Amino acid sequence: MNTSVLSPIQWGMIFILLSMNVMTPLWEFMGLQLRDSKNFRSLLRRLIIENRKIYEQNPDQIPPLADRVFEQVEAAMGRSEAESIYKWATGIYNEVHADQPQWSGWEIIFFRAANNSAIREQLELPTEKLEILLSKYKESTDASDVEEKIKELKTQSLSDWDLEMYSIHQLNNDDLSDPFQTILLCVRMNRFQLFWEEILSELSLEEKTSLHQNGQEILKEMEVWMPENEGLRFPDNLRRNLRLLLLIDNWKE
Repeated sequence: MNTSVLSPIQWGMIFILLSMNVMTPLWEFMGLQLRDSKNFRSLLRRLIIENRKIYEQNPDQIPPLADRVFEQVEAAMGRSEAESIYKWATGIYNEVHADQPQWSGWEIIFFRAANNSAIREQLELPTEKLEILLSKYKESTDASDVEEKIKELKTQSLSDWDLEMYSIHQLNNDDLSDPFQTILLCVRMNRFQLFWEEILSELSLEEKTSLHQNGQEILKEMEVWMPENEGLRFPDNLRRNLRLLLLIDNWKE
């Protein structure tokens, strides 16, 4: 597992969120499933404390927390659990567009098309097919159920550990540092990927080609940043690779 694909700051925030009691009920909505969440949280907390002490002794160097986490998760819980966490962190977790630019780029296209008739026409897909597609997109990515769950969680008292995380990392439920906003972004990313897996088989090669060509133009017109020398990936070449997270989409039931 190549932990260098994310920065130490990104890994730090991921592990902070996953170490908190209040976030655990939202894991499955985000696409993360582990067999033993309690032991994983305990392991994370121990390593976070150890990492903090190491950093205090040498503030000029950020300790490699991610490497230690995955080594110890694999030793204590098995390689499949470690891989599941890694693939979720690198394939779904996102705070900004640049964290998952390919998935985010395609989601931007669908969002714009669902809310702008000019963009819909620009995609050049059969009208009936496009309406069905966008209807599925809106239904699949709707996160109102999780928003209600978050409202409920915000009324509950925080554990001592959670309070410490809020204090040390200056988290706040009422402004831009609201950690639940990051959770919502992950929920929507997870649901968009599940939607994507569902619709690929429903599109012909011609329709995928039209989506790809016109989608790239839409992103250029919107001046959406994409990695240098990396255009929007062709639909068949963008697949959800979370082996343990191919979940039955039953969150609407």
